[in-house]
Amino acid sequence: MAILFLLPPIALPATFDVINYGAIGDGKTDDSQAFLRAWAAVCKDASATPSVLNIGFKTFLINAVLNFMGPCKPSSITVQITGVIVAPGTGIIDGKGQAWWDKCRSGCILGPAQVLMNGCNNLVVKGLKLVNSQRSHLAITNCNDVLLSQLTITSPGDSPNTDGIDVSNSRRIRIEWSTIATGDDCIAINRGTYQINITGIACGPGHGISIGSLGKDKSSSEEVTDVIVKQCNFTRTTNGVRIKTWQGGVGFASRIIFEDINFISTRNPIIIDQTYCDKPYGYCKNVPGAVKVTGVTYQRMHGTSPDPVAVTLTCSPLAPCSGIVMKEVMIRRDDGGATSSFCSNALGSIGKECQPKVNCLTTTS
Repeated sequence: MAILFLLPPIALPATFDVINYGAIGDGKTDDSQAFLRAWAAVCKDASATPSVLNIGFKTFLINAVLNFMGPCKPSSITVQITGVIVAPGTGIIDGKGQAWWDKCRSGCILGPAQVLMNGCNNLVVKGLKLVNSQRSHLAITNCNDVLLSQLTITSPGDSPNTDGIDVSNSRRIRIEWSTIATGDDCIAINRGTYQINITGIACGPGHGISIGSLGKDKSSSEEVTDVIVKQCNFTRTTNGVRIKTWQGGVGFASRIIFEDINFISTRNPIIIDQTYCDKPYGYCKNVPGAVKVTGVTYQRMHGTSPDPVAVTLTCSPLAPCSGIVMKEVMIRRDDGGATSSFCSNALGSIGKECQPKVNCLTTTS
């Protein structure tokens, strides 16, 4: 007797190869429009299966800014890159930012983000190398359920406004096991971001990992909540982990955990600044109100700093920082000497083993 098993068909991803939409892949011909045509096709795919945008084993020249815009119909889209993407010249997604940086130093003209992902769900970006962006290297906005992994992002330490990764108005974001060395924030977590988990980042040079700035637009609430930053190394950055908000702003930053962090000659290792201003001292006027900062935990954080002050908590008298917790924090000067702290209008607790001591926090056993 023969028995026939009828199995349900396996839904394979629909694959959209840029070659099929006119890309040449010789490293000389501009493939920008072919990429955009391929994205438009994958975005409109109405099949119930996940979809793949394939950028295969060739070298593709891109002369235009590629904005892969959503919303899209597939349940998920994977951008699969096994080839090389270059701007005019050589490199791996090389933004050729020097001309923009020179203009910025004499009066800033902001260039575009090198890679912008807008309105994407179930997005995976893995193994990419981004260098020398004109502004931020990778921007994630209005996206949900995103994984960014094994990225290498580099630009000179003095290149202006070259954030590694900018995230805004997005939910459930994972950034992990990546190396970021730029002239600005390694990662900036901006307004409207919820549930972001950052793990295993090697940051430096750069301005560290920042929440904010929040509250510059005083007409609407700017919020960030449920953030975890862990197992990260900061090497010779100008800041470590930073929360920065504008005076007079509206909104909150809450439920934030920084843990298992290593500082190597890091300036301003721990900083909360509710009086942030991106202009020279004295330019920004003192105004009432502040973005509320609550529920911030710092634990198992060790390393060194060239600065005498390792912890700075500058909070508003009208909206004090609250729920600050420090446990197993040990930061010494590069020469082995003790560090100190500055603290105003912050409420919370600090373990007696911590160094430096923070006088406005209550010491616990």
